[in-house]
Amino acid sequence: MVSNLSNNNFFDDFLEDYFAECEEHLAVVRRELLTFESSINQSPLERSSLNELFRCFHSLKGLSGMVGVGLAEELAHEMESYLRVLRDQQIVLSSPGFDALIAGTKILEQVINCQQTQTPPPDITDIINQLKAVIPQELENPPSGLVTPVELKLKPEEQNEVNTAIGNGENLWYFVFSPSTQLSEQGIRVNTVREHLQTLGRLIYVAPRMSEGNKILFDLILATSSDEIPFPQNDQPGLTSQPYFKTTK
Repeated sequence: MVSNLSNNNFFDDFLEDYFAECEEHLAVVRRELLTFESSINQSPLERSSLNELFRCFHSLKGLSGMVGVGLAEELAHEMESYLRVLRDQQIVLSSPGFDALIAGTKILEQVINCQQTQTPPPDITDIINQLKAVIPQELENPPSGLVTPVELKLKPEEQNEVNTAIGNGENLWYFVFSPSTQLSEQGIRVNTVREHLQTLGRLIYVAPRMSEGNKILFDLILATSSDEIPFPQNDQPGLTSQPYFKTTK
């Protein structure tokens, strides 16, 4: 019984982090979408904004999948799919496409808020169909080998950041954060770990995954000018680190 209560408390803490992470990503999405209205029917779109939006929806999809918010995961996936074909310059941003992104963001926010307040979520059928309609049928399936953070394979823009860091003579460090009830009680959560690492360098990659033992872990990659591990292992409980090497195959 004590173990079950402990697990429930931990999951509640993780949900708090999930809602906080989602709000951060949605704030970025709302900001970046405002820059798109003047670019309707123009090509190419601002690359940095596209990459930022793609990253946000990719993260929202992954985080929602981790906590079982299936509607948010599905909707974020469809929005990510539309952004992918825009990013790859396979189509231009249309007026219906822009409207779908705006509407999809609002509904995604509602779905997440309903999860937080434990109220019935909105129906996403219409917006899913709206998003599918703005992607030509022959472009609906993503290219094979699409990278996913769960496998610690970097998206193209993240790999570009890695290459830039190496070109600038920076070192890359790979961290794994293993959250727990005990750490949460000490105020040590993924958000605090991320904030701490950002004071030491540039955080290129953060993503949750499930270990083989069904334990939630977070993978992080940090770029820094330091030649040594940025801090002793014992200084940050729950966090392990090692040099990160990108193997070219």
